[in-house]
Amino acid sequence: MLAGSLVISAWGGPKRLVHGVLGFQFTCGLALICVGLAMSIPVLACVAFAFFFGLPIINGSSQAILQRTVPLAMRGRVFAVTSTITGAMLPLAYTVAGPLADHVFEPAMATGGALVPLLGAFLGEGPGRGIALMFFIAGALTLLVTLLSTLYRPLRELEAQPQEAPSAEPAVSP
Repeated sequence: MLAGSLVISAWGGPKRLVHGVLGFQFTCGLALICVGLAMSIPVLACVAFAFFFGLPIINGSSQAILQRTVPLAMRGRVFAVTSTITGAMLPLAYTVAGPLADHVFEPAMATGGALVPLLGAFLGEGPGRGIALMFFIAGALTLLVTLLSTLYRPLRELEAQPQEAPSAEPAVSP
């Protein structure tokens, strides 16, 4: 993350910020899939570096998009809502991931588990392979959402015509 933060600070981000968000989000999805497939510490370290390198670029680019498009008088509210939603996801993920890992995915990928005939040859079986499946699914969902987002024209064209953030004051009619 430190390297990604230094790069985005020095670089200033991609010319089309939406492309930066989607491109690095796609990379992070691929990294999550690789975490599910990898069984080597050096490979996992490289994948973790790629994942965490992209986060500051995604965050910086999306923050810049919001600052350019949200009226000044509404930025505090918009940033508060986005921060609240984002911040609420981490405890929710921790709350859901533990029981899913312990009671669903690990037993399903244990030797002789229900998903081993379907996924065992691909992801392996035994201890830790349930968590690997969770990472694989998270990466696949990230790729799917990213690809679907690229098909959404208003998002793709968000920066097509550079503009100042709209004024918060209503137009005065004579």
